[in-house]
Amino acid sequence: IMIIETIYLPVAYEGILDNGVFKPSLKAYIPDVYEDVHPSKKRPTVVIFPGGGYSHHSVREAEPIALAFNRMGFNACVLTYSVAPMEFPVALLDACQGLHTLCEYQEKWNIDMQNVFLCGFSAGSHLAASVGIYGKTELVSQYFKDDLPAIRGLILSYPVISSGDFAHKGSVENVLGEKILNSDKAQYYKDLISLEKNVHEEVPPVFMWHTNEDTSVPAENSLLFALALRKYNI
Repeated sequence: IMIIETIYLPVAYEGILDNGVFKPSLKAYIPDVYEDVHPSKKRPTVVIFPGGGYSHHSVREAEPIALAFNRMGFNACVLTYSVAPMEFPVALLDACQGLHTLCEYQEKWNIDMQNVFLCGFSAGSHLAASVGIYGKTELVSQYFKDDLPAIRGLILSYPVISSGDFAHKGSVENVLGEKILNSDKAQYYKDLISLEKNVHEEVPPVFMWHTNEDTSVPAENSLLFALALRKYNI
């Protein structure tokens, strides 16, 4: 019997409040396991980050994507992360809490923890890539006592990457929050979320795609990220 289960995540972090509108959650879509098909009972698992400019969550980039991965033999989970009004790094911490939840449910959900992938769309790609860049840094570790599980790879669809000349302005404003944008540290945080400036050698492998016709998120976002990854042979 397929498991469909929603786990609500903690919403408050030290010094950073949630927006009080909804609780972030991880919704799991776990196909049944058959001995003659999956004798190990463990499946690769993909965590899906819908887009929406950090202002909402795109329905078409959530459950339909999870079911498509199910058909390919994956467990799938959809992360409903915090959106505006919020303050950085709340959404990033939601994403990391979602990965810790995978660890807690790995036996029940038959998760192969050596094969966990993150799949994002638009602003959701920015969040997935942020986990790949910052997941094992002090920015995240100061909030969690345990290390994040290893990420096998990132799947980024028309990603928001940069806060510079080719930024998706709404995503930048929403992920940082009004308080940061109006502070004297605004540029510091804009540089922090401009992911092409923060690639390092431990970023997981990336599959990324974009279209030249995209009028919302310029394709330069993917190109800038690809060039930055290339410098580290990622």
